[in-house]
Amino acid sequence: MVCFQDASGYLYRMWQVTSKPVLEDVSLKLASKSIIIADGHHRYETARNYRNLMRARFGAGPSRSYEYAMMYLTNITGKGLTILPMHRLYRSYPDFNVNAFLASARTHFSVHSFSLGSHNRGRLADGVSARLYEYGRRGTCIGLCHTGSKHYHLLCLKPEAVSAIGDDVHPSLKKVDVLVLSRLIFQRILGIRREDLDDETIIHFESNTCHALSSVLSGESQMVFLVNPTKIEQILEVTGNALLMPRKSTYFYPKIISGLLFNKIDPRETLLYQAPSLDDRGDERWSSSHDKAKKPRKP
Repeated sequence: MVCFQDASGYLYRMWQVTSKPVLEDVSLKLASKSIIIADGHHRYETARNYRNLMRARFGAGPSRSYEYAMMYLTNITGKGLTILPMHRLYRSYPDFNVNAFLASARTHFSVHSFSLGSHNRGRLADGVSARLYEYGRRGTCIGLCHTGSKHYHLLCLKPEAVSAIGDDVHPSLKKVDVLVLSRLIFQRILGIRREDLDDETIIHFESNTCHALSSVLSGESQMVFLVNPTKIEQILEVTGNALLMPRKSTYFYPKIISGLLFNKIDPRETLLYQAPSLDDRGDERWSSSHDKAKKPRKP
């Protein structure tokens, strides 16, 4: 067993399971389960591409090592799993006028303004987060704080404004706060091009509310749009419809340290252990089941 503590104080214990009955039991229990990729979807897609390349060269089969990808799995409803918010920071937005912005925002949002009050950044962040959560219990609520202001604002989406998001968006995605922020505030009100929303030189992402507010209050960033953490139920609904979550909509915490295990890339390697099959289709499912899966659609 390997046991160590990381720089944040988290204790890790890791050991190898070699019992064949235990491995078979776990395989059978997981065979019918769905896996939601919280982090690493690019690595998963790369692993599929590599697998397909190796299949073309060396053939398919359950004993081939390239038919598998290493993953860390956890219970999505586990108490130790936390989803942090992903706030959006703007370093600079030319000619931004908060009064004109709020006037436009009132078309789709109810606007509530509050004094920044406390000079203690931690206490301020706690107060803003609590109020954002309270207002967000009834629907999408987005916070705004901009440099030089003595107030912050909460923008609560009006029920009748949901249709303004667009008919090209699945109903489950219209419940996700960052999708509303992207469609109605960034693109419609501020006129930001869709391709610029992924440019991290324009928009900076921050999961720590205190750091996000401090960046604005110090003048390092011009403004921040604050969001509540995405709910587990929203993730399950979106993925249950074979859809992809909007970019930077979740930040799962804590994260496992990278590099604890390495998978040797050897196309000629064969595995002695074979997972038990739930049916009598033999090896056919290894060559076709994943390729026939419904391709997720982007929002």
